[in-house]
Amino acid sequence: MAFWNRPVRYRTHGADYLGSLFAEGGLPWKLIQNDSHGFGRAVKAGLRRYHQCRSEGRDLVQVIREYSGYFPQSFQTDEKCQLLASIVETLMMLAEPHDLSGKDDPAGYLNLHYPQWRAEFPLPLEEDNGYTLVNEWLRDAGVRLAERKRSEAMARYFTCEHLLDGRPERGRLLAEVTLAPSLQLKLDGRKLGSTRIELALYEGEQLVLKLGAAYGRLERDALEIKLPAQALQCRRRSPENPLLLTCWCAGEKLHSVTIQSSEVDWHQLPTTFVEDDDDIRLVGTASVRSEASSVLVRIPPHLQIQNPSVSLDTTDSEGGRWYRIEGHTVITDQGSSYIIEPGCSTGAERVELLGVLSPYDTLPVATWLGWPGFALRNSASDEKQPQALRIDNRLVSQLNGHAGIGSFRVDLLGEERQVVARRKVGVLPRDLSISAMSASSMTPARVLIKSSYVLDVAVLNDSLRADIRKEPGAVTVFLVPDECHRRPERVLLRISDPDTHADGVVIRLPYPEEGALLLGPDGKLFEEQHLNIGRILGMTLVMTPAPSARQPFHLSLELMGSGGALRRHYTYDAANASVQISLFSFYDDLQSLFSSSAEQDALVRVRVETSRQLKQFYIRRYDASIRFTNPPLRTFFELADQNGHSLDLGAKPATVLAMQVDSPETSPVELQPQVVMESICTGIFEMPERLQKDGPWLLYPAADSKRFFRPVIYVPDPASLVLDEDKEVTTLQSAARYFHPRLSPDPFDAVLEKMAGNFMHSSWLYLAELKKCYEHIPLSALEAWKHLARHPRAMALAVFRLEMDSHFATRLVQELAVIWERITVSQWMKAVDIYAESLSSQFGIPAEQIRQRAEHRMELLANQVPAFRYLAASIGSGKGAAQTSSMPLKAVIPVWLQQMRLQQEDAQWPVNLNESLIRWLKRQDDYAWMLSLPMPGFMLPVCIIPVLSAFITAGCTDLSELTDDDAELRFGIRVLTDFDRNGWYEPVYSAVLSELLKTSRNH
Repeated sequence: MAFWNRPVRYRTHGADYLGSLFAEGGLPWKLIQNDSHGFGRAVKAGLRRYHQCRSEGRDLVQVIREYSGYFPQSFQTDEKCQLLASIVETLMMLAEPHDLSGKDDPAGYLNLHYPQWRAEFPLPLEEDNGYTLVNEWLRDAGVRLAERKRSEAMARYFTCEHLLDGRPERGRLLAEVTLAPSLQLKLDGRKLGSTRIELALYEGEQLVLKLGAAYGRLERDALEIKLPAQALQCRRRSPENPLLLTCWCAGEKLHSVTIQSSEVDWHQLPTTFVEDDDDIRLVGTASVRSEASSVLVRIPPHLQIQNPSVSLDTTDSEGGRWYRIEGHTVITDQGSSYIIEPGCSTGAERVELLGVLSPYDTLPVATWLGWPGFALRNSASDEKQPQALRIDNRLVSQLNGHAGIGSFRVDLLGEERQVVARRKVGVLPRDLSISAMSASSMTPARVLIKSSYVLDVAVLNDSLRADIRKEPGAVTVFLVPDECHRRPERVLLRISDPDTHADGVVIRLPYPEEGALLLGPDGKLFEEQHLNIGRILGMTLVMTPAPSARQPFHLSLELMGSGGALRRHYTYDAANASVQISLFSFYDDLQSLFSSSAEQDALVRVRVETSRQLKQFYIRRYDASIRFTNPPLRTFFELADQNGHSLDLGAKPATVLAMQVDSPETSPVELQPQVVMESICTGIFEMPERLQKDGPWLLYPAADSKRFFRPVIYVPDPASLVLDEDKEVTTLQSAARYFHPRLSPDPFDAVLEKMAGNFMHSSWLYLAELKKCYEHIPLSALEAWKHLARHPRAMALAVFRLEMDSHFATRLVQELAVIWERITVSQWMKAVDIYAESLSSQFGIPAEQIRQRAEHRMELLANQVPAFRYLAASIGSGKGAAQTSSMPLKAVIPVWLQQMRLQQEDAQWPVNLNESLIRWLKRQDDYAWMLSLPMPGFMLPVCIIPVLSAFITAGCTDLSELTDDDAELRFGIRVLTDFDRNGWYEPVYSAVLSELLKTSRNH
């Protein structure tokens, strides 16, 4: 040791010469490889617990020491533990920046991309066995890295971040919401009539975004839902309220998920932002640590900043003061302090509430069954508990020591008792159950509240007299309407804890009156007979059975004039409680009924029945129409309601715009109503001089119009639109100009045929302009969309040419009854070929790159186009369906059928197209055996529809082989394919399609 000028280590027994030599020379590889000595076990344990140690602030050496008892005696030293810990740290530092997860030969990868890694490794790597072992460790480090990435990704599920929407002076926020790929709902024995789930995002009680339908797969007592989107954006209106993802089935709410970090109460708390390129991103509320050296902080007017050197940057429209802060700053209000710390080594933390949300309509909106857990999570997704909680100004060190029911203000506190986060939460007993019974001849209406907790219950309605009776485990509230007041539509119950002084939780229940009631968004009775589809948001249908009785309610949606053929039907069992149905959750069903009719004034009747009719009303697309007051000149018009009555527009008229149908890129013309005096409108509109030429014109409502009236075509000079016999229509612009339902009904077809083979056809720009600038107009109001929807080849190319996303693809299904399965595999492949060849020749982009782009587009639309889910790669490559071993259909289909029957035994099986489908299947020699499978006859349509769809997509049959009316066909297919889509329709569709393509290829 003296020769090398290195120190000798000393132990309790004296000089440790051998240990000193080993400390200088590292560790012998043969000893490390020997499992009996524990070195390899220590390294693997260090890799496994590396991220845990980092998040807990522990030294990795502590983990290695736990295994030092397995080392040879002379190696049980601190130096050897330090050396092994440095090996683990080096392995992870190599794995993270070079992303070694999934690499079969990580050492070889490093040799190629980072050759100096050997020199940086704590041990020499000259021996082959040492190189092999380190390669194994690197693979293990890659696995731990992949696990960490998965953990971080899962920690971001159902969370959101906020950006400043515009400049600080505007004071608006934009939320970016991250969802999970799927969501599992526990049913707890609840029977579902359908596996189609409607998803919506709410801000408190207000709907902010409709996500559309998702299809679940039943697995025992749970429903697994694949969510249609994972990234959402929405502008915040009331950011102090939480965002909630709600799941609805046939109008009933199944589940709600709180979007973590969605409550931003910047009216009461300081909010901190950092500048991220062109964005200003929110990093936290209340006390915040940020890695950025400079932050923007918004402070409400009532808070005081304690740093006099900080200067005011700006003030927003709501009085918020904006400061740029570059050092430790304290902000105070009465009894609370907030610390802003830029330039920290650790970033901001977000608060998460973990628990079960109450299924009731409550105030506060975020009310939980039992106390939720509170956790703080940093940017690396490591979780920790707050130092303490302050609940209604009472300091609590542990949550389980604070029992209470009610509404609370909860402050999460940091080490210096600064407020890290604040939440307003409601807490109800975990075992709470509420049932309501209507009045009988002997007993008034009553609400029964059961819980093992002792509760105080009060009725807040002035128009009700309440008789509250308590007994062990239950409170019964008898409700008697005051004779001087009208009976309320909702009962407001305040539930509180008699042992605390906390505010109570208000539960809002429909008044239990036998029958069916329609309540508006304000909770008041809606008694009109007609409404348009845009008004159903927030409307609730309440169905209440007779007292102490179990009663089925039948709800039907029927397109008038269809003879009952176009009809959706739902049954709800109610027992000792009202059933509340969200009318808006039927939006897709209503749209599918409307899309089956070419009539813009189509009418859907909604009827609720038991043994008698209880409620009936009608829903339309529009709430008004244009009526010309001086026919035949048609130069003046007014708006009329569905009963033909003129609308009194008052001081806020509808906004009427005019679009030149053959030139949608030009700015629309706004039509002004006649004015009698300032701010008083007559409701009469006069056609301006600009609209007396260059027609036809589409009169339509603006996106923010008070009235959503039916768009109408205005033709100033009908003679100018007569198409000469020798003139050919070559563009959609001309087709839109010369279209007439009687005189020239099909000028679009020839143009679409040319567009289907020409990616650069000028008419694609026409559709792109309609898609971009007129998205609020129903697609059915524009002839170009209606004709495109009936042209499969053009529709296939339109997916790529118009860069359709899932939202637009869903609109085509909802508003135009598009059947994506009608486009054959060969048509999809031809469309991709045209797409790739056109862009490659026009712009020099490699065709393979374009095909990859097409494949990505198909993956985005896999929820709407089932062929894409299984054949995207094959279609994108242009090589056709890949050679795969097809399933023995006669073996697997009976098994799938039995599973579906077991899971859907209580469902309402649709029987649309029954006779046509059976006749069609009988003609298919290779599949007619399905008719002999053991099942009741009413199940046959559901069982046959995936086979028919597969035949159509494979190009082996066409819808024309079914003799039903086109509207009945499209509606029936939509209804049947929605039934158990993930559990039956798509598996059978893909299996049969694969078999048909294989057979076709062999032939």
